[in-house]
This record gives sequence, C-alpha cells and structure tokens, in this order.
Amino acid sequence: MDIPRHWRLKKQRYSLTGEVCDHCDAKLFPPRDICPECGEEEVVIPKIEELHGVIAKSISKRPGQLQPREIRFLRTFLGYSSVDFARLLGVTPETVSRWEKLRNPQKMAKPSERLLRMLAQFAEPSRTYDLEQILLPDSARSGPWALRFSQAGGEWALNEAY
Repeated sequence: MDIPRHWRLKKQRYSLTGEVCDHCDAKLFPPRDICPECGEEEVVIPKIEELHGVIAKSISKRPGQLQPREIRFLRTFLGYSSVDFARLLGVTPETVSRWEKLRNPQKMAKPSERLLRMLAQFAEPSRTYDLEQILLPDSARSGPWALRFSQAGGEWALNEAY
C-alpha cells in the first residue's frame, strides 16, 4: 500500500471532529475524556442498553409490589409512552399516571403488574414500535376469532385463522 493512501485511511488523521465541554464550554480537539481547561471528567457507561436490560430483569424478579419509579423504568425500558402503555394494558392514561406518581401512588392491579413483569422478562425493548401491530384495531376485535389446528407427527400446526 502506498504511503498517501495509508495515511488517508487512518481514521484519526482525517476525522476532524471535536466536542464542547458541558461544564465550561471549552472546545476540545481531538475529543477527550478529561477537559484540559476545567478538569471535568466525562463518564461513559459501556453497553448501557445491556445494563438497562439487567436492571429491568432484576426489578421484574423482585418480590413485593412494584414502586412508581420501577413501573416508569420498566415502561420506558420497553419503549412505551404512557398513553400507548395504557392502551396495551387496557387502562386509561390517567391510571398509568397514578401508578407512576411519587406521592400517594395508586397500587397497580395484580394482573397488570404480572403482565408488566412478564414483558420486562421476555419482551425485547423496542425503541420504535407500531402499536397497531401489537394491538388489534378495535374494528378487528368486534367478532369472534377462531383458529383451526392439526397435529401431525407430534407437532401442532395452525391450519387457518378466521
């Protein structure tokens, strides 16, 4: 490889990015973890999504009633707004607000709490979601829904849904 091409491909040579210190507004080039002007240290938590997953699973396994901050953490970890979370659980948005209120919170009903714990344990957190894919539209729920299954070779299979 020729020398000019080699230097062009080295990221740090042509990555002309910098940052601004949040504490003193000093302009830093190249980016640094410690500001040379004020000494403020930037804290970086590696794999933050993985950490949030571990926290959510441990909260959901904790015995006892979920606390308001735990309910809010689990809801936001799963990626739901309070309105969409209320629709998912079949309650009003005001009820979700009362569950998450720090002063005199309303206790979460057992079935709703179990569902939230189960979602935290087994559902993948979504950063973008289409609620219509999760919940059937009200018009689709109006009639009965039937499934037809068959068993062949010890395996169940869905034949049709109508």
